[in-house]
Amino acid sequence: MTFSMKKAVLVSSMMVGLGHGLPQTPQGASATLQIKGFGDVPLTMLTKRSYMSTQVKPDSTIITGSAIPATIKIGGQSITSDVLFGETQGPVTFHVSEYTRGKWHVATFHHSGSRLMTKVPVRDAEGSPTVCLDKSPAMMYISLPPGSEGSLVQNVPVVEIKEGGRFCSNKAECARAKPERKSSVSYPSHLPATGVFNPKTNQMKNSIIVLAKYCSQDLWMGKKDADLGAFFGFNIFHQGIRMILEDFKIQAATPYILAGSSAGAIGVANQIDKVIQTFGNRAKFDVLLDSGFFKNAIGVMPDGKDIPNPFLLGAQEGYGVANMVETIDPDCRKVFGEDGAYKCLVTENLFAKGVVQAPLEHIIFTHDTFVLNAILIQQKQQPTENPQEYIKKDQKGIWKGVKLKTLEAVKKVEAVRTNDAFFVVNAFQHAVLRDRSEAANTVVLKNGLTPVGLIEKMITTPGTKFEGQIDSCEAFNCGGKQQQ
Repeated sequence: MTFSMKKAVLVSSMMVGLGHGLPQTPQGASATLQIKGFGDVPLTMLTKRSYMSTQVKPDSTIITGSAIPATIKIGGQSITSDVLFGETQGPVTFHVSEYTRGKWHVATFHHSGSRLMTKVPVRDAEGSPTVCLDKSPAMMYISLPPGSEGSLVQNVPVVEIKEGGRFCSNKAECARAKPERKSSVSYPSHLPATGVFNPKTNQMKNSIIVLAKYCSQDLWMGKKDADLGAFFGFNIFHQGIRMILEDFKIQAATPYILAGSSAGAIGVANQIDKVIQTFGNRAKFDVLLDSGFFKNAIGVMPDGKDIPNPFLLGAQEGYGVANMVETIDPDCRKVFGEDGAYKCLVTENLFAKGVVQAPLEHIIFTHDTFVLNAILIQQKQQPTENPQEYIKKDQKGIWKGVKLKTLEAVKKVEAVRTNDAFFVVNAFQHAVLRDRSEAANTVVLKNGLTPVGLIEKMITTPGTKFEGQIDSCEAFNCGGKQQQ
């Protein structure tokens, strides 16, 4: 997959199956990557399973789609394979990593032209597989700051998004899940930086950006190889963070913005205390939850009865408790008991009980389009991608009840979580941070911040808190006028 740029086009990565892994080499062992067009590229050891070069330039333009012979040499061992390149003229950095025993991956980071994110496998740990639902290797996309020196990158702020994409609780739902939400087989070697990763100002440009791809269908919380597939989202979640901290030498005072969108926000909310307990001495974590405020009641029927969240039933009857109970927030499990632990997956319950210790920043939409479609499905109607048209036909006034239940739930949680910030946006939207229409740059909060601006404030001043408020939508996905 190729993306046009003024000077460069991305370019490639390779997977190398070795049969037997390279030996665990001692610190300082000589390592090189030999590639035609680049010569011998020295590699610096990051960990015993990962290496990185500094910036290097090709001797000449690499022909798009060509297979370039390459040899990895580490500790006296050598492995020969090919690296596929697109056209490039700018400097690159090579990252070499053994993501599971005997399988190595070479990723190419680019430092000129449009900012691209490079596919990197999530390394496993002993007894902790990091695979997708179909057992293909889990992936994340990483981009280093322009001008960074590869192996010399250290103490650079990190912004990571744990991606969303529903979850499956039975065979039919797992079968219906989008291919990219349960397998990494189709992932391209690079992605363009979009949404919150394509900011207009400088702080994000000077940060390491990470998109953790969601392919486990378990809300990032599974730890079992089950009948429905390999649910190892918990392993992927924590090993991805560990890998970023180790490979880029993140230290205690360095800002690390950990965000989750939708299903990713559920995973972050349930695991952030464990993250801080495990890695809190390695970075300064701040948390942003995007469209992760899932409620017990998602609306009100004309007769005044609440519309229950179908997610609760799915979590209770599906694989949820059996596969994730070990990783649900332990304090929340104590509140609801082991048989009721599934209720913690509906984050209103998790927040209202005040069991999450870490302060949280919430982006919530009063008219969440995910909720709208959940209601339509309950009423045996077709989901819609045009919420404005639905609202015009909403003679029963159900949509007003959606906003009512959102504000009621936020008010209840806000009274308990006094250290949290709630940005409740009066707009039709779900999961803004990775929105390819650049909504992350256009949703304007009353204090003048966009989601990008919010993250930049979190980078420059870790621990900064913002006053909770309900904001109106301005020229964004609202048909040009505010919604009442």
